[in-house]
Amino acid sequence: MKKTVLSFLLVTILAACSSSESKTTTDSQLDDLIHAWVDLYSNEWLPDVQEKAVAFDAEIDLYCSDTELNTIGASQTAWITLNTAWQNVRVLNSLTFTDESQTLGSVSLATRIHTGHEFDTVDGASAVSAYLLDPSTPDDLFNGNANLQGMPALEYVLFSGDIDVSQSCEGLQKISDNLLLVFNTLLNTWQENKEDLKYPAEVVGGFTSEVDVVEDFLNGLYAYLREINRYKLEIPLGFSSGVIETERAESRYSEQTLVTLEANYAAFKFLFLDGDYNLSTFLNSVGRTDINTELTQIFTVIDTSLSTIETEVQNTVISDQEDSDYQRYKVLFDASTELVVLFEEGIIPAAGATENFNKTDGD
Repeated sequence: MKKTVLSFLLVTILAACSSSESKTTTDSQLDDLIHAWVDLYSNEWLPDVQEKAVAFDAEIDLYCSDTELNTIGASQTAWITLNTAWQNVRVLNSLTFTDESQTLGSVSLATRIHTGHEFDTVDGASAVSAYLLDPSTPDDLFNGNANLQGMPALEYVLFSGDIDVSQSCEGLQKISDNLLLVFNTLLNTWQENKEDLKYPAEVVGGFTSEVDVVEDFLNGLYAYLREINRYKLEIPLGFSSGVIETERAESRYSEQTLVTLEANYAAFKFLFLDGDYNLSTFLNSVGRTDINTELTQIFTVIDTSLSTIETEVQNTVISDQEDSDYQRYKVLFDASTELVVLFEEGIIPAAGATENFNKTDGD
């Protein structure tokens, strides 16, 4: 598996609080966590999202077979189903998803599927509109503009109201077909690298140790937590600027901003607390019940916030009222920020790994 060189430092577990017994991470404990997550993605989550991509592509083909007889509603529903599944899968952010060397071009598979905030930052809507007028170029979307390839492009076409979908089927089908190709490539790439992830040091050019794999996983989770905080909460809701930036809200065309957040945090919670062997189990096994307690408390706040919010991000109004959805989003943001800090200062070191996220990256 060709991959970016990850620096890592094998260290002894940080001392627990004075009432806890300090322990050392063993390969066996890391193995249990790695195998649980790799099997989950290999056997369940990635095959599921790939199947939903197949179903979505079939709905697009059906609609375009007779745009007068068929309505776009089924395709929109299929997009929502696929997007929710992808938002669940996306959180791991492993090198298998994000390393440029894992693709045929210079853009990672995860970015090809969903460019995230970049779709709005670089005006992806205009690029999509222009492509639909002349879908013969570029014909090979896989190696072309990432903003033409993925979920945001299809959301804009299907939901924005700016596009005459019935007159855009040639380009729409090409974008959908390409998205399915990327999902197939992602699933195949993960399956090809599964043995390297589960049995590091046994594949030439692959991961060198269990710590190497866990470091990749935990840093990926940490990076995507920061991505959510910055680009799905802080910027669109104006927590720093004091201005709601509705044009920066992810999944706003489909009115799925809240569902997207729910899917992200549900996936984090499953990996951390709810799976058969999860991060909580691992932390307890190495004597870090203090970190585990804090992790559980944070998710209690996150779950409560998400269960009480009713307004989509782009429709939220700034308010000082404690019972307003704006303040509920702020509570969610604050709890998520605490989770970011816990990852950096507690969870990553507890696994004997090194945090390597580039905090100097800008918008």
